Amino acid sequence: MEEVAFGPEYSVECVVENRRIVALFLTSKFLSSYPSCDEIGHLSGEQFADVNLEKNVKEAVQGIIHAWNITSAVMHVEFKICGDEIKVIEGACRIGGDMISSIVEMRYGVSLEECLILLRCNRDVAVAFRRYSVAGDGYYYGVNYLFHENLRTPVPLEIEIIQVSSLAKQDAGAGGGFGVESRLGHRIIRSRSLEAMKSFLASVTKSDLVG
Repeated sequence: MEEVAFGPEYSVECVVENRRIVALFLTSKFLSSYPSCDEIGHLSGEQFADVNLEKNVKEAVQGIIHAWNITSAVMHVEFKICGDEIKVIEGACRIGGDMISSIVEMRYGVSLEECLILLRCNRDVAVAFRRYSVAGDGYYYGVNYLFHENLRTPVPLEIEIIQVSSLAKQDAGAGGGFGVESRLGHRIIRSRSLEAMKSFLASVTKSDLVG
């Protein structure tokens, strides 16, 4: 059985070398309504709300590293913020899927794939951080998944479309919902406005969009 966890969902993309967290990148997740909580978008560039939250997340990741006896890895750890508590809902020694590594690299200049290769080859991972920038280029980057409900929805002026990928299928088929099987493609987007990005990425619901 799994515990039901209510609250906003995030993941951290972690680079671990010699049992130490070298870097940790926050990814904000946008979900469909409960109980499905399907992932409908991702955002890179948002910072932790406060230093205590960041400290608690790092402690949770470090706990996984210790429990699993991890020496070096690229990790993807998903969690929800439930009041004052961090609840880890997934931990894996892998690069986050769903284009997360792409928007992390666009935002921070660090390739998680390069980090993984360097670590696997027992090379100094610092090489992968030669273009690293905490502030990035001033943009927030996101992945906006396309569904029947938002396929033709106009993108706000504050948001720039970098790339669009459309699947061959024209509709989601039977069942509906916002699961992976219902995706019709995705957009890579960016904006200097965090609020514009969050509002747009959260808007893919059947109640507020007309297909």
